[in-house]
Amino acid sequence: PYTTLFRSLSMYEGKLFAVSKNFNCIFEIDPKNEMIVKAFALPASLDDVRGLIADKDGFKVLNRNVLVTLRD
Repeated sequence: PYTTLFRSLSMYEGKLFAVSKNFNCIFEIDPKNEMIVKAFALPASLDDVRGLIADKDGFKVLNRNVLVTLRD
């Protein structure tokens, strides 16, 4: 089930994003056809990601109870 693969989901501008602790990635998912469109690798230092926010500034993840902002 998706609940074991993804830790958190976030919607932004019609796009669905999911963070995976197992793969240490953020995935962009097309919600209409349920397919992964893109994958973004997370830094290795983020080893306990539990939350995700997608917004105009990019991504924010909750890692070890600290909110970390990710930029390109």
